[in-house]
Amino acid sequence: MTPDEEVMLLTQQLVRISSTNPTLSTEAGTGEGAIANFVQRWFIKHGFEVVAVPAADPDRPSILAVKRGTGGPGAKSLPPNGHIDIVSLAGYVGDGLSGELRDGRIYGRGSADMKGGLAAAMVAAAHTGGSDGVRGDVWVAAVADEEDASRGSLDVHKICPNVHGAIFPEPTNEANCEAHRGFVWFEITVLGRAAHGSRWDQGVDAITQMGLFLACFQRYCNELLQRDRHPLLEFGSAHAGKISGGEKTSTYPAHATLTVQRRTLRGESDDMIQEELVALLQEAQGRIQYDFRYSIRKLLSRPPLASRDGPLVQLAAAVAKPQLSTRGTGQRNGANFWTDAALFSHGKAIESIVFGPKGSGIHTEQESVEVESLQTLVSVYSEIVSRFCAWNGIASPGRSCGLCRQRVLRDESSSMGAYEQSAVSRSANPRRWSDVIATSSGRCSDFSR
Repeated sequence: MTPDEEVMLLTQQLVRISSTNPTLSTEAGTGEGAIANFVQRWFIKHGFEVVAVPAADPDRPSILAVKRGTGGPGAKSLPPNGHIDIVSLAGYVGDGLSGELRDGRIYGRGSADMKGGLAAAMVAAAHTGGSDGVRGDVWVAAVADEEDASRGSLDVHKICPNVHGAIFPEPTNEANCEAHRGFVWFEITVLGRAAHGSRWDQGVDAITQMGLFLACFQRYCNELLQRDRHPLLEFGSAHAGKISGGEKTSTYPAHATLTVQRRTLRGESDDMIQEELVALLQEAQGRIQYDFRYSIRKLLSRPPLASRDGPLVQLAAAVAKPQLSTRGTGQRNGANFWTDAALFSHGKAIESIVFGPKGSGIHTEQESVEVESLQTLVSVYSEIVSRFCAWNGIASPGRSCGLCRQRVLRDESSSMGAYEQSAVSRSANPRRWSDVIATSSGRCSDFSR
């Protein structure tokens, strides 16, 4: 089976396994147990060593696998990291677990976000890592709970080996994303006073008081878009995510509770944002003549991914340019969404990039990922991994030369292990590897660089 066929099949297999996040789904989520079991068996079958990941929640497993390199000068380790949980199937039109191949796309919940990207990284690692290929260890993490609280990446983060960079194959439409926003969630409660609906003289309506805060909050949201523009991420933003309050229509509501999300840029601290929200609450308090009581607490915070012009960012850009320029993709940019990459970049100072396939319908009624994009990224990831982890000068079956992008195949019939080198340029014909011309030396000199 060729890598093109492998990545298509693996994506379909992953999509067909339900892995809805149980803490995020409106219905009872299935969790990651079944898909983690499948991924672990796949890694073992393809020659990986599977490393135990102690999980804070044993029912929410993550998988960490490695192909060991030879070690030696220039050895660096690189783990692609992809999440195996998906958002709810509620609202999906059709069969969200079909994995259907139609018009060059694979359909199903999580096909783009991010089982397709994970499949491409797994196939690339399987064909690139190992002692006969690179000096550095090639790790792959398949993590739980990215869609909610990132439990999986936090579990992996605790035992993370000495790695030098990380790729997160989220659906970036083949853009090389080197920065993204962070976020913080706050819960705001306004306290009223319960009373019979006829007793205006006793009741304090917490819901209408919350409305006063929301008017101030809306202005604040608009003002964020007028602040200094970030070169990659433009602005921070905020929105009200969820609201609840009251017991019944005939009673003054004693409380109203709101959760808000603030998308953050580098340099915007949680304390600073909480002070801004408290100032809005105090402004609302000043607009009324009677009691306005409130509380505010932080629920969850995640840092932004800060842009670094380091070796991995530069290498990914160099690899992407020749392989993706004909597709009009591969540009360096920033992203609006958040990913687990920030945990590795911020917490362990590991240079991280977000770089994944073309997808559509993420978190909506019909999701899909482009097959050609997945197949192209297998080649891109293979080259990034091989060059970053440092080739040891020995080609192995089905590998791409990192610098000249020519396919190198071992002639298994030869007792001397002769090599054959593809004369077909990967940039000219990125997935036709059958036209192979034998060479006398059997080795591309660029492998030793």
